[in-house]
Amino acid sequence: AYQVAEQALALDPRSPQGWMYFAAHLARFRTSVETDPDPANRRYWFRAALDLLERGKAQCSDPGYLALTQGLYLTTVELIEEEGPGIGWPGGAEGAWAEADEAFAEAKRLGRDPFAGPLSAPRE
Repeated sequence: AYQVAEQALALDPRSPQGWMYFAAHLARFRTSVETDPDPANRRYWFRAALDLLERGKAQCSDPGYLALTQGLYLTTVELIEEEGPGIGWPGGAEGAWAEADEAFAEAKRLGRDPFAGPLSAPRE
């Protein structure tokens, strides 16, 4: 399935939705304790989601939206750590919030101010 997802991204790398849907699967399903209780595995998949979005920023038509998505995912690390077996994020929740701040700053530089009001859909 992941090979097919990669092929789809190769066919249309400018679409932010493709990058976001694949990253959402990695960050939500693969990071779920129900999917895998091992914190190291879950941390790996969460980082893979962030890395995928990073790769997508270089290719898609709305890199600011992907940077914003990275920031939003990173803000969930605190909840992941509190709700059960965490993922052992480097630096814990504080480290994740610091990374989120960087992602939000990048999103703003790329035209997606996370604090400017309601978010619109990604631009094609």
